[in-house]
Parts: sequence; C-alpha cells; structure tokens
Amino acid sequence: MYIFNSNVKNNQIMSISLTRILGIGTYTSKLICNMFGMGKAYTINTIGLKHLNDISNYINNKLLIDSNLLKYYYLNLKKYVDLKNYRGLRHRMGYTVRGQRTHSNGKTQKRLYKRIFMFKYK
Repeated sequence: MYIFNSNVKNNQIMSISLTRILGIGTYTSKLICNMFGMGKAYTINTIGLKHLNDISNYINNKLLIDSNLLKYYYLNLKKYVDLKNYRGLRHRMGYTVRGQRTHSNGKTQKRLYKRIFMFKYK
C-alpha cells in the first residue's frame, strides 16, 4: 500500500507502519492509533477502508508531513542564512551549529566546504 509518498507493508502493525511516513514518529503514531481505537494487533489488512480514510484525513489536516514538513524546515534554514547570524553562517559554511566539537570530528565536512569555497571564489 502507498500512503503519503511512502510504501507500507500490508501485513505490518498499524502503529509501526505509520512511522514510515516522514514526520510521524512512534509517539505520534501510537497517539493516532489510540485515537481511532486500534490496539497492537491491528494490521493494515484487518482495517477497513473507512478507517484508513479517516486516519489519512486526520493526518492530512492536523500534522505537517512529507513535502510540507521539508518546506517548513528549509524555509527556517534559509531564514537563518539570510539573517547572517552565527547560526546561519555556521549552516552556510557546513560546520556544526549547536556547539559540537569540531577539532576531532567534522573534518570531512570542513574539507568539503574548503574545496567548494575555493572553487566558487577563484
């Protein structure tokens, strides 16, 4: 079965199969299953089309998923880069943003940025 741009196996448990959708984790999938009265034993085969339509309508209306979630994420990233604050500059340079160590880790990323930067501005 194909739901929200993700392949879902028909014999998989419903709460696990919902986590295949980008933007839905285990906690959210369990909340959705409890909301619609599905326990651990329910698989996609055993659920009727009415329940599947109800679940997909709920997900579509209430949650940010798939391309909408990615668009929201990248717009926020672009906002930081355009503001040219510390966080945006670190994103633009490809360094770690949240205070991680770069002396021993992240050397590949720094090398990659150096090559791109030198190529762009020669």
